[in-house]
Amino acid sequence: MPITYTIGAVHDKLALVRAIAQGYQITLAEDGCAEVTSPEGNVYFIYNFECDCPDKLLRGGLHEGRCKHEIWISQMTPCPLCDNVMYIGEFHSSFGEVLQRFECRTCGHTLAAETILHTRETKQNMNQVA
Repeated sequence: MPITYTIGAVHDKLALVRAIAQGYQITLAEDGCAEVTSPEGNVYFIYNFECDCPDKLLRGGLHEGRCKHEIWISQMTPCPLCDNVMYIGEFHSSFGEVLQRFECRTCGHTLAAETILHTRETKQNMNQVA
């Protein structure tokens, strides 16, 4: 069963919007690498979607082997046009479909979520071979 969260849901603990509303500060360095500071001041580092928080290190991640920080970071990606951050969101097509895509709030650039996921899978597979 895949990890699920509701995009934009303030009450879903795995949704990035809830983390931001609770006061978490997230600095994205590159895709899959970030620094997350909790409202209490704890700082966690994520490198290639692997976090150094106690949940991940001591318990192996409570969400199918992932911690909430890794899941939050997966909902962000760098914008290739303006070097700001793209966030995952939902787009409603004229055909009634609800599609997931990443959108940059600065320049408006969008990418289909499938494109980002495919790029990440390719990068991960290349890292495993190396």
